[in-house]
Amino acid sequence: MAIRALPFLLLALAACGAQARCANGSGVAAVDLRRTLNETNAGRLARKTLEEHRMSVQDLISERQAEAKRAENELERDRPTLAPEALAWRERRVQAEQESLKRLLADASKALEIDESALDDVVIARAGDAIKTIAERQGYGRVIDANEGKALCPVGGESADPRTAIDITAAVNRLVDERPERAAPADVKVVPMVILELWRIGDERDMHLPTDILAAVRGKGRLIVLIKLCVAADGIPSAVVIGRSSGRDDVDRFAVARTREWRFRPFLVEGRAMPVCSVKLFRWIVS
Repeated sequence: MAIRALPFLLLALAACGAQARCANGSGVAAVDLRRTLNETNAGRLARKTLEEHRMSVQDLISERQAEAKRAENELERDRPTLAPEALAWRERRVQAEQESLKRLLADASKALEIDESALDDVVIARAGDAIKTIAERQGYGRVIDANEGKALCPVGGESADPRTAIDITAAVNRLVDERPERAAPADVKVVPMVILELWRIGDERDMHLPTDILAAVRGKGRLIVLIKLCVAADGIPSAVVIGRSSGRDDVDRFAVARTREWRFRPFLVEGRAMPVCSVKLFRWIVS
C-alpha cells in the first residue's frame, strides 16, 4: 500500500498537534512507516481488506461487462428482424449500458483510491499515537522518516540524517498492534459507502430535497444527515437508521425514505452473496 502525503500530514498532526517538540528532550528518533504498513497486524488487515474490496469490484465489473456484451450480441442477432422503431430503441439501450459501464470503470478506480487512502490513514493515525507515546517516554524531541529523513514530528521540523537517529520502528509497530481490532460479525461485511455505491442499481447519486421541504428550510445553510445502512444479501435495504440528525424531522424522514428505496446488486464475497453495512452522509446547502 502506498504512503501518501495526506497520511504523513495526519501523522504529524496526530503525533504533535501544535507543539514545538514531540516531547521534552533532545533525542532524535526515526520511524519507517513502510514497515509499519507492511509488518503490523493493522497494516496486514488493511491490505487484506483492500484486496477483498478490489476483488469484489472486479467481480462486479466482469458481471457488467458480460451483460453489456450479451446485450450487444442479442442486438446483432435480432437486427435483421427488428422494425426500425424497435431497432432504434434496442440500440439506445445497448449504448446506455455501454455508457453506464464506462462510468462504472471510472467510479471504481476512484473508489478504490479513496478506499486505499482511508485504510492507510487508519494505520498511520495509530502509528502517530504510538510515536507520541514513545517520544514522551524516552525523551525524543524530534521524530523523522527513516527513509527520507523528513520530520514527522514536530510539524515543520528540521530534516535529519536517519543514520544518526535511533530507530524506534519496532517499538511503534508493537504499540500499533496492542490496540485490538474490532471484528465485524462473520455473516455481515462492513464496507465503505464509496465501494457499496458501485453496486447500486441506477445512476442517480444526488438526492434533491423536494420543493416543500426546500421552502421550509430556506436560509438554514448546511443540512447534514448521516444514515446507517444495512443491505441484505438480495440487495434490498434491511435497516436504515439515523446516525446523525439534521435537526429537522422532515429532512430526516425524507433521507430515510429515499434510502429505503435504493436497490443493490448482491455483494459477492468468494462467489457468495453477503449482507453488508455502511454509512452514508447526505449534505445539502440551502441558501
